[in-house]
Amino acid sequence: MKKQILNLGKALNKAEQKEVNGGMLSPIVQLCFGSGTGGVSSEGYSAACIGKPVGTKCTINGYLAACSNKKGGFWFY
Repeated sequence: MKKQILNLGKALNKAEQKEVNGGMLSPIVQLCFGSGTGGVSSEGYSAACIGKPVGTKCTINGYLAACSNKKGGFWFY
């Protein structure tokens, strides 16, 4: 089976690889750290999430959270 997988086709050259990857480096990771109010079962508020896209991962009060709106809302994981 390994031979079959390895024999799928030719290797891509540099130009072809750039075409597949878009010719760019990996996407920029947004860093988000701050403090805020809220608990495990309620939406919190942190200035660190203001203006950040929904789903941006942040460290709030030392715990992993995700911004839930651009107005500063977040949920702890």
